Amino acid sequence: MLSCAWHDIRRELGMEIIEEHTVMEYSKVNKKCEKCGHGEAIYYTRQMRSADKGKTTFYTCTGYGHPSQEN
Repeated sequence: MLSCAWHDIRRELGMEIIEEHTVMEYSKVNKKCEKCGHGEAIYYTRQMRSADKGKTTFYTCTGYGHPSQEN
C-alpha cells in the first residue's frame, strides 16, 4: 500500500505526527479603544515573527468590535 508508506517511514525513524490545533483563549482587559473610547477589550497573543522577537497582541473592543494590535 503506497499511500501508507510515509507512515511506515515515520514509524521506522521513531517520528511522531503532531497535529496542530488552534485554540484561541480570549481574556478581558481594561484598555481604551482608540476609535470609540470604550474602556474594555478582549485579547489574545500570537507569535508572528521569529522566536527572538516578542509576541503580537490582538485586541477587539467589546463595545463595537474595533480591532487593534501591539507588537
